[in-house]
Amino acid sequence: MLMNLPRKSHVLLHVTRRLGVVVVGVMGTVQSKSGSEAAACPTKLVLTALRTPQYLTSPNYPAHYGLLQRRLACSWVLQASTEYTDVVIELQVLNSSLEYSYACVRDCVSVLDGNQDFHRPLSTWCGTTWPKATITTTGDSAFVSFSTNYVKNNYAGFILAYWVVKKPVFLVTPHQWGPSNYVLMFIGLVLLIGGPSWVFTLYFVRELRPQKQHIRQPEKIK
Repeated sequence: MLMNLPRKSHVLLHVTRRLGVVVVGVMGTVQSKSGSEAAACPTKLVLTALRTPQYLTSPNYPAHYGLLQRRLACSWVLQASTEYTDVVIELQVLNSSLEYSYACVRDCVSVLDGNQDFHRPLSTWCGTTWPKATITTTGDSAFVSFSTNYVKNNYAGFILAYWVVKKPVFLVTPHQWGPSNYVLMFIGLVLLIGGPSWVFTLYFVRELRPQKQHIRQPEKIK
């Protein structure tokens, strides 16, 4: 099928495998921009997360963010819509191409579990590898940061999808137990059943033990 797209535009395809079937979905188009619009690098920009997936990209994506020729320190806050309660944020990285550095000290993307930059990190990546598994928060918000150095490069940046789901309920069933679970359960039963019996035993031993009578000696007359 042919589509008439504006010039300097790119079609984003999301390829997934579900139940052994490859599904190719057209996510939409991202037009290459120039000037201040392409160079937009927000700080703690709040984006509302819904049940339907939405998409977040690095500045100038899918063109090279190195063309901006400046250091970037962008951040976004993904906040669940107020119409939802008891939900969490899920993120799926669709593609990422960043400058690689040891421990990701140069260009990197980080996802934190909360709406501030000091919350617990859930994932950090750089280079041409990224987390393939879905990233899930524990609350209704996530903090995404993207930072680069001054080096001009030809890396495209990243694109990720985010949405909200009902907060999962974690139940541990017996077939998921390991040896440590049974050991802890045995210790708990011993303390629960044996603890009171030891208390009563010590009490009765103390009460039934014959008490020594202290005879007061008469005082000597000086």
